[in-house]
Amino acid sequence: MRYAARLEDATNLSAWPSEGCVDLKASTDFYLARGIFADSEPDYLGDKEEYDEEDGDEEDGGLGDNISIISKARDLQIREKDDVVLPCETEGDNIQIIWLKDKTILFTDMIRSGKDKRYERLDNGSLKISKVTAEDTGNYTCQIAIQSKPSITHQLKVLIAPRIVNWNHGLKKTLNKGESLSLSCSATGYPQPSISWSRKQGRRMPNGEETIDGDSVTFEDVSRKHGGVYECLATNNVGDPATSSVEVEIKYAPEIEIEKAIVNSGEGSDAELVCEVHADPRPKVGWFKDGVAIAHTPDKFKISHAGSKHLLTIINTQKSDFGNYTCHANNSMGRVDKVVRLSGEPSPARYISGEELENGQKLNWLVESHSPVSKFTLKYRNRKGGNWMEVHPPVENPEGNLYSVEQNLELTPGEYEAILLSENTYGWSDPSIPHLFNYTMLEPGKRKKLKAAGGGGILLLEEQVEETSGAPSSVLSMHLGYNMTVKSSCSLGVESDACLRDIEKYKEDFQAGAPWALRMFDSATKMPSGILDGNVLQMGNYDECLSVQGPPPVSSDDSSFTGLFCRVKITELTLPELKTLHSLRDLNRTHVLQYMHLPLLHYLEKSQGGDVRDLSLQWAACAPSTCGAEGLETVAEYNLNLLLAEIGGSVQVEAVQKSCFAIGDGSDEFDPAAWGLVGLASFICLLVVLSSAYDYYTSSKGVKPANRVLLAFSAQKNLTELFYIPDDLPSGILPCLNGIRVLSLCWVLLGHRYHVQTDMANINALQIPKVANVPINMIMLNAYLSVETFFLLSGLLVAYTNCIRANKGQSFNLIQYYVNRYVRLTVPLALLVYFLATMSDKVVRGPLMDLYIDSDAQVCRDNWWATLLYVNNYVNNLAVCGGQTWYLTVDMQLALLAPIIIFPLIKWPKPTMYVISFLTLASVAAAFATTYINELFWTNPFGPGGLNFWLYLYSNTPMRAAPFLVGMGLGYILSNKSLVQKMRLTTWQVYVGWVLNTALCLAVVFTLAIAYQDGYEYDKLEAAFYGSLHRLGWSLGIAWVIFACTAGYGGEKFCQYQYGL
Repeated sequence: MRYAARLEDATNLSAWPSEGCVDLKASTDFYLARGIFADSEPDYLGDKEEYDEEDGDEEDGGLGDNISIISKARDLQIREKDDVVLPCETEGDNIQIIWLKDKTILFTDMIRSGKDKRYERLDNGSLKISKVTAEDTGNYTCQIAIQSKPSITHQLKVLIAPRIVNWNHGLKKTLNKGESLSLSCSATGYPQPSISWSRKQGRRMPNGEETIDGDSVTFEDVSRKHGGVYECLATNNVGDPATSSVEVEIKYAPEIEIEKAIVNSGEGSDAELVCEVHADPRPKVGWFKDGVAIAHTPDKFKISHAGSKHLLTIINTQKSDFGNYTCHANNSMGRVDKVVRLSGEPSPARYISGEELENGQKLNWLVESHSPVSKFTLKYRNRKGGNWMEVHPPVENPEGNLYSVEQNLELTPGEYEAILLSENTYGWSDPSIPHLFNYTMLEPGKRKKLKAAGGGGILLLEEQVEETSGAPSSVLSMHLGYNMTVKSSCSLGVESDACLRDIEKYKEDFQAGAPWALRMFDSATKMPSGILDGNVLQMGNYDECLSVQGPPPVSSDDSSFTGLFCRVKITELTLPELKTLHSLRDLNRTHVLQYMHLPLLHYLEKSQGGDVRDLSLQWAACAPSTCGAEGLETVAEYNLNLLLAEIGGSVQVEAVQKSCFAIGDGSDEFDPAAWGLVGLASFICLLVVLSSAYDYYTSSKGVKPANRVLLAFSAQKNLTELFYIPDDLPSGILPCLNGIRVLSLCWVLLGHRYHVQTDMANINALQIPKVANVPINMIMLNAYLSVETFFLLSGLLVAYTNCIRANKGQSFNLIQYYVNRYVRLTVPLALLVYFLATMSDKVVRGPLMDLYIDSDAQVCRDNWWATLLYVNNYVNNLAVCGGQTWYLTVDMQLALLAPIIIFPLIKWPKPTMYVISFLTLASVAAAFATTYINELFWTNPFGPGGLNFWLYLYSNTPMRAAPFLVGMGLGYILSNKSLVQKMRLTTWQVYVGWVLNTALCLAVVFTLAIAYQDGYEYDKLEAAFYGSLHRLGWSLGIAWVIFACTAGYGGEKFCQYQYGL
């Protein structure tokens, strides 16, 4: 029969394609051509043989009716290297089975189509795959070779255990502190593995989590806390997880943590001072007292360490041993000192417990003192404006070194705070942490017991009111929706009924979770981190506060309102285990002073005439705009006390009224003066348009302008001249000045950018002085030298231009000189002053407006005349309109005095040059004396002390005259070509000149680093020498550069770079 013939033909190996995997389409075409998969239509076979329908039904159709596959299709997941059997059991006789993987034939009946011996056709028709691999994943089809082609398809997925690939970190990775750490890891497997990162030895990840999910992790600004062994873990629940690890080593300068900043001891006792030092590379650690290194002596000083803890044990302490001890550590990355004070005074008292009585409060404290206590002083007051009261608890016999202190206070209901001080033969202890408590007059027969929470702070955490039987009746506690427990509420003392209603509405809606109230709360400052590191100025979210829209009025008594933004001063902030802070000044003079690195402590202690910056804590607050400063204080205290109550803290605030702003409050409305400036600007714009139009008309028509004045405001003409770069400069021009101007201006911008930032909101303000410890930063800290360059250029051009004119036979016109100078500078300066006085506080708004823009605007309104008359460095010189105008004033004053030198310099140059030299030395001597007598810093200080430096030296014209005079002398030399020719230098003299000049300039810039190093003790003689000579040295250095470039001794291409124009 035809079917049997075709089947026999198909099983003939010589009729098959060559051995190997065969494309399904090609194979199917092959089978069709051979007649195996023939359809009922003859045309599909490609021939014209006609089949008898009856014949076909008899043979093909009858056979297919008795053949079927009884196995069911399966989805199988098999682990790698396991064996799997794909079933294909059939019913019927003489059945021929074909197995395919996806589109590739594996078996035709029992005939293998490939070389892979792992595939095995079983007698029952099933397919066995041994030791499956990832490549075996796919669809496997069992098909019976008959016309109806019955088949089943199994889906096989091979489960692959994870494998980590592309690991390029090696076994160890080393970084320096402050750099970024990036780790990445990828893995293969099925299912696709998930990747997580962790640290070994039970350490959490730097962000505090046990693990971080994801292929990569990145940490910016790494510190020692980022070190450790990081492990990448890939898992997919198949086999064992895959891991790779890398040890991350962070190189960093020593960091010291003091266990106790003040160690209290007594004569005859042993005292132990502890500092914990972390560093990599391993540091050298030593102890010092009064600058003298302490050596290990078994009978007096025992120095030891256990791991990172370094101990100094002082045996048999004597009175002479009391004082400050310095723990010093250094390695190749840097050095650091921390101070521990050994004191014989009592330790600060520790609050233990209290009991509220019918007529007052009982307080219990614990004091440690190694010497007999002679007196206790308990101070207390009502926190709502009461005066401090004092009582003296009796001194009881101690138990060892511990004194128990108990005192009953007769009180009226209210909120109170109390502190305890102790005195022994060595003096008074530091005040205890303030204990804050509420007293409510109890009913007769009842009492309230209070227990200390943590180490102190507000004790409103748990208040149990007891009957005389002792059964607790209530616990003060109210919970907000976000699991914050409110322990107290503040009383309202505000200035209007509308404000009172809106505050109450705010409190209600806040607890109910209303979006507007949450935004008002969210825009204000919360308890920030880093207060002890100088994070004292928090600006909140200014725009969010102003955008708050209160709820719509529901009655005629209600009012609509927006957000009112103000900064508030934290007048009192109490935290557990911390003194009550009124400002960072408190910190500077107590704990922080012992370990902060300020190279200018000399000035901080003296306060330099009040020059120490306002270090008060200032945070942002937001309240309804219907309130004023008093209402805002209420809202601010309410918000902050909600947060602080959980940790036993409290806060009192005072609004900075000048900082308050709300949309529509009228503070940004234009007054007549502001509209006058708008009119003036509009008029100037109109002149520009008209002049530009006239310029275009005349140039396009080829018409000569009727008058050049008509083109004075032409945008085309002025922009063309502004950006014109000539190929050749006229004779008499000093092209090297162009490059020097540009470089000096860039230096001015760099220095001011960093100095201005020190007065802004910084989260680590107390770390700013550490910038000065790095010598390379003198480039920023000594950027004031760029001003000396401009003074020198000013003096040079004044002398050079007038001497050149004299050489050409032109006389010196004094009146023209003065008028030219004044008008050229004063017109643009007047526009700037006008803008600062009238518009600057209208067009810009922000959280620090009152500190910068508003204050400057008021200064310009008051002192505009002093600026325009160029006397603002002597008249109201603490209130200068436009801080940068001091330079214009000093420069103008020097220029106005310059004719005293110019006239004789033209007529009698040689003796006048001696006079210039004498005046230069006189200016240097005056600066020396001023620095020495007033104990000023070496230069304009990076930190406190700047006020006196400004008054006595920085803005004082005679003190700044030396560079200007050097410039005048240089100007005369350059104007006299014959003199320049006489000063001709040999090649070796030029080389020596450049080397010495470079050394001089570098020494001037970087010698200042000495004064900023840790441990440097201020010496007014050293300060006077540097303060008086560094300006002269820098001026001489720049003078050499200008002379050398002009005379052809090198540097011409760099200094004369044409784009410097």
